[in-house]
Amino acid sequence: MTHLVHWARRFRFTHTRRAMLSLSILGLCVALVAALLVVGPTFAASPSPSVTLSPSAAEPGASVTVNGANFACKSVDLAFDGTSVGTASPTKKTFSATITVPSAAIAGEHTVTASCGGHKDTAQSTVTVLRSPGADLMVQLGWPTTLSLQTPGGPCSLTVSNLGPDPASNVVVLLQPGAPDYFPRVTRISAGAISNGNIGMFWTIASMLPNTQETLDCVLLIQNPGGQQTVQTIAMTWSFTADPMMANNKAVATTTFVL
Repeated sequence: MTHLVHWARRFRFTHTRRAMLSLSILGLCVALVAALLVVGPTFAASPSPSVTLSPSAAEPGASVTVNGANFACKSVDLAFDGTSVGTASPTKKTFSATITVPSAAIAGEHTVTASCGGHKDTAQSTVTVLRSPGADLMVQLGWPTTLSLQTPGGPCSLTVSNLGPDPASNVVVLLQPGAPDYFPRVTRISAGAISNGNIGMFWTIASMLPNTQETLDCVLLIQNPGGQQTVQTIAMTWSFTADPMMANNKAVATTTFVL
């Protein structure tokens, strides 16, 4: 009888322990399933697009290589400060393309952008534009807009400036009045010499330092005025020194003669 009691107690204890272990395992499984349902499975994020520039500093007009990675599109638009400078075609999400630094880009930092058109894949990098050696000549006309029989002569002026960064040597300014009956009579020049040629009047200056200017004062006269007419006066300048910014080297003024 005593043996039966011990056996019964052992049987009940063993089954109780197994039941508790099963309940513990079941509880862990339920907690794991609940965690997966709430949080969800995690996936590795795709690497973001990136671009590198070589070289990272260049002068206007120079070539720069753009290397891109992780661009998931067939065509990549390339822009310099928001202005399109070309496209690239990725192979296995990477590309290498060459762009040209705009000739009008000023010295300093500028942004090169690579984007997949309407896609969200976009990356940027910075290129430093270096100062181009040379002079930067600019010519300006202070010319009367109208002349008449009552005022047949009008004050006029011509200014040439060197915006730098280097000195300009053997500066030449060509002034073309636009009509043989209209001609300027020079009253003063701040430097240099005046000579007349077949295509106009030449003003020559031996040299100009950076950030300096010279002025020519004159009176615009009319000979044998006819009916109402409009003429254009053109001024152009150049020198023996390189001038990468040619946009400032020409000026045009319009004068109308009224009866």
